[in-house]
Amino acid sequence: MSDGRAYQLGDRLLRLLHATADDGWIAALASAHLQQLTDATTETFYLTRLIGARVVVAISMSPDVRWRSYVQPGIEMPVHAAATAKAIIAYQSEAVLAEAMSADLPLLTANTRNDRVWVEQELAAVRTRGYVTCIGEIDEGLAAIAVPVFLSDRRVFYALGMTGPLQRIMNKQQAERLAALRNIAEHWDGRSQ
Repeated sequence: MSDGRAYQLGDRLLRLLHATADDGWIAALASAHLQQLTDATTETFYLTRLIGARVVVAISMSPDVRWRSYVQPGIEMPVHAAATAKAIIAYQSEAVLAEAMSADLPLLTANTRNDRVWVEQELAAVRTRGYVTCIGEIDEGLAAIAVPVFLSDRRVFYALGMTGPLQRIMNKQQAERLAALRNIAEHWDGRSQ
């Protein structure tokens, strides 16, 4: 018998549900959106998800061209360098941030920064701008842009990103591509197409 009270899933249970969701389920929900973006731009688009304090690629779509992206499902994205990882970690609790920052934060290129002050400034910028970049921080000559995916309760467990050669990502089309990512992120919340 209902007593008329509304119940909500607690933070720990909600995190557990999203962290243990089957990648096939996530891929089924996101693949059409990512394919649409890839077809329209001939660039690589991907969705990452938070698992504990780690950010992992759930699904990736690359164009059928000679250059293929390194972003493959199952790989962990470095929280201090990857655009989608920064887009997710920026909206997590201090405890999750501390756990994420306690991992090895390697200097992957000359552009990688791993000092906590810089990372925290970058995460604050994500929350202000609503997007984040990775410019040669993981691989020289490659760049990425990403936006967080807000669930209906404003939590962030997912991020959408686009990656490719620096000159093709960081150009005059960036604003248009960010708008396309934001449009998908606003309409995809991890539950529906």
